[in-house]
Amino acid sequence: MIVNELYSYLLDQLHVAMDHAFGKPAVDVSSAALDGDDDARWKRLAVEAEVMEDFPFAVRCYQERLAQASEDHKILDAWIEYAEFALRARDILRAEQAYREALSIDPGHFSALLGYGLLLLSRTRLKEAEVFLQTAADVESSVEGWAAVALLFDVLQLSASDKEAEAEQEALRAYVREGKKCVAEAIRTAGPGCKSEDVYVTLGKLLVSLRLEDLANLALAKADPSSFEVDMLYAQLFMHTEQYEEAIRTLSARISSGTCNGVQDCEAKLLLGDVQAKAGKILEAESSFDAALRIDPKAATSASLLRLGNLYIGLGKYKDALSAFLMAAQQWPCGLTWLGAGIAYYRLDDMSRAEQALNEANVHNNLNPKTWGYLSLMCLRQRREDDAEMSYNQAVKLGLADSGLIAELGTAYFRAGRFPISEASFRRALEFNDDPSIHMHLARTLAAMKNHTEARIEYEHVLTNGINEFQRAKAAEQLELLPQ
Repeated sequence: MIVNELYSYLLDQLHVAMDHAFGKPAVDVSSAALDGDDDARWKRLAVEAEVMEDFPFAVRCYQERLAQASEDHKILDAWIEYAEFALRARDILRAEQAYREALSIDPGHFSALLGYGLLLLSRTRLKEAEVFLQTAADVESSVEGWAAVALLFDVLQLSASDKEAEAEQEALRAYVREGKKCVAEAIRTAGPGCKSEDVYVTLGKLLVSLRLEDLANLALAKADPSSFEVDMLYAQLFMHTEQYEEAIRTLSARISSGTCNGVQDCEAKLLLGDVQAKAGKILEAESSFDAALRIDPKAATSASLLRLGNLYIGLGKYKDALSAFLMAAQQWPCGLTWLGAGIAYYRLDDMSRAEQALNEANVHNNLNPKTWGYLSLMCLRQRREDDAEMSYNQAVKLGLADSGLIAELGTAYFRAGRFPISEASFRRALEFNDDPSIHMHLARTLAAMKNHTEARIEYEHVLTNGINEFQRAKAAEQLELLPQ
């Protein structure tokens, strides 16, 4: 459990801040951006969508951002960030197109040259990669730029070393010489104290962030294997490629080695929690996050706090979830963090603050169907049925696909006596999850609507496909009660 004193302090501070904020809206940079800066708004929505791994919506956000941008520097930034997103989403063709668009606007832009050169290198298009990487190094003398050219020569060495011809061996020697020159230039650029291993670690960070794992492996092979940074990068690399057990082994070995200082121990445990959460090891993830936050309650990133909050929601630990989401909202006030806080408040039966948090989530992102879904639940709880139905319709319009939330809406509307919406909810939930329990709820709703024929079909489905004897027996009992 997160430290009680921190939780209580944050809760008090956030409640005061919320009461002030919602009583008299303050105008700040982020609010102004939401109201008037489409570029900032679509960028923020794209980041949220990527965190949720809703890549199609993230693509739409980048495309909207590009369509509405009118200044060259904003168009250029949008194309580069679109390209980097596409790499993280493993859409190589889209990334290449975006980099080319960026370079058509500014052929000498360092980040575009470097990113595109690395993309080409990852595809073993070596001659093209050399042009762009060398140009990047010429445009801006940086550690990443020179390290990337050095990595190009490392790849060329590997290619030439497989061949025995004298010309190839001479080329191999030339690649070795040029690679060393590039590493020396990177060291000179970095300044005193930098070693060749550090150069490759710096490049490795960039490659891991862009999900160019094969190149990252080559770069990290040149780094110090005993380095804490290298272990962390390997763990991220394993996580990105869904090799969760390898990532867990790497991090567990580092944590148990006794070589980490307090900051490193906290960082390793936070990443271990992230990996365990992605691997579905929920209780282990909770333990790792808890251990990290005991070392430094302020060390977690907003993404880790979001993951921790959702993990606590799944475990029914709503107070802990609220603490995590509120800490995340302090770091990154966005639709996701405020949605999480709204869900936690709703589960804790604090409807007033649930509404405040959900409305704030909508201010930041009114295109998230889950926010509208929870607003509908909250309005139903308060017997505001017209507002509830309006929110429900908006959730459906935006493509709500969370079967659990849709089924919960069906149950809430059933209790409110709104049977047509209840039926529509359960049928929609079944589109995403053919669960016998949802069929059971749908049958009950149909029976309440006197639609006995279809209710019988649903009960018979449960009788045949029920997940346990109790569920099948309940379906048989309800079938007997239906009029013939």
